[in-house]
Amino acid sequence: MGESLKDVQKYLFGLRRAGVKYTLDNICCLLEALGNPHRAWPAVHIAGTNGKGSTAAFVEAALLQAGYRVGKYTSPHLVRVNERIVVNGRPAPDELFLELTGRLRPLIERIQPSFFEVLTAMAFWYFAQQQVEVAVVETGMGGRLDSTNVVNPWVSVITPISLDHQHYLGASLTAIAREKAGIIKPGIPCVSGPQHRQVMAVLREKCREKGSSLAAVAENGQWHIESMDLTGTTLQVRYGEWRFDALRLSLAGPHQVENALLALGTLYQLRDKINVQPRTIEKAFREVTWPGRLQVLSNAPLIVLDVAHNPAGIENVLTFVNKQTSKKPLTVLTALQKDKDAVAIARLLARRANQVFVTGLTEGKPLAPDILAGLIKRFGGTASIVSSSRQGWDQLNRQVAQQNGVGLVVGSHFLAGEILANIQKG
Repeated sequence: MGESLKDVQKYLFGLRRAGVKYTLDNICCLLEALGNPHRAWPAVHIAGTNGKGSTAAFVEAALLQAGYRVGKYTSPHLVRVNERIVVNGRPAPDELFLELTGRLRPLIERIQPSFFEVLTAMAFWYFAQQQVEVAVVETGMGGRLDSTNVVNPWVSVITPISLDHQHYLGASLTAIAREKAGIIKPGIPCVSGPQHRQVMAVLREKCREKGSSLAAVAENGQWHIESMDLTGTTLQVRYGEWRFDALRLSLAGPHQVENALLALGTLYQLRDKINVQPRTIEKAFREVTWPGRLQVLSNAPLIVLDVAHNPAGIENVLTFVNKQTSKKPLTVLTALQKDKDAVAIARLLARRANQVFVTGLTEGKPLAPDILAGLIKRFGGTASIVSSSRQGWDQLNRQVAQQNGVGLVVGSHFLAGEILANIQKG
């Protein structure tokens, strides 16, 4: 009898113990065993710190609306691993993981790749089998030695870069930018979102070195926000020859304006390769969905969930939620991974939240709740430890209802996934 899906998933998730393999050796070995499927399709390759997944979702939506067969590879997932590998809007079937795990297991046992390396190989094989016309591929962490950095891109896309994963990528913005800029290929155009001047200097240097053009969206487009709330944003945009009098974004927040404009700049860069018209983009951006991004889980009481997990991302979310809710009392449920800047995040939460519930996680490498709670208290905040995300969710609902306030779940993809899974179960 063959392995069950549960057995296979347990085996694959067990590969997380291998940690991060910051080299291309394993992914090249895995792809060669599968016939080098990544050579069968072109990519829109996206690196950066914040906004990679949302930018990918906007680009994917426009390409789908235009009638293309599109693959999308993002990470991490929220509820099911299948979410990472998508073709034409549909997550990969369970059979993909059953078939390829069996096929690759001898090689996996020999070279000991990471979980991400194996998932990347599976995604690229699936895209080839499904004969996608283009794949939107998000890097996992860095760029230069990220497992995805074997694709043949039509365009390289850089979302805003800030401090994150310093243990692997370097302690400074410049060092991190150099790693992210590693996805820029010779002669392949690059499109960048808004960046710190140090980051932009690195990108310009790398593009000159590679003979690649660089389109900075902030310099090439003009826009004006007409309205913005928790349901989305409407704005006027001019980008090159394209004009939008009322471009509606279904994803909320000023950071999603940045992501949408970066996606728009990417599509404009590709206009000689693909046929995507402004009216197609308008419809796609109005209907795009991307769970876990300022997602309203409940209106009475009002509770919002976001996967932001570094200081820059969390500050964006806190600022927007406070502004949109008339500064009502804010209660936060949070959990962090060990590699996050807990000090900076604790300082933000202590300053911006009235009450913080801190929980542990069942996945990843979570930071002990007492450490985060202690930091929040040290900075003058109010923090309580809850035993599980389910208990935290119940506490959050009660507190927000009693105070007629606002609830926010933030800090980790893993926490967001646990909350969404609990809601689905009822």
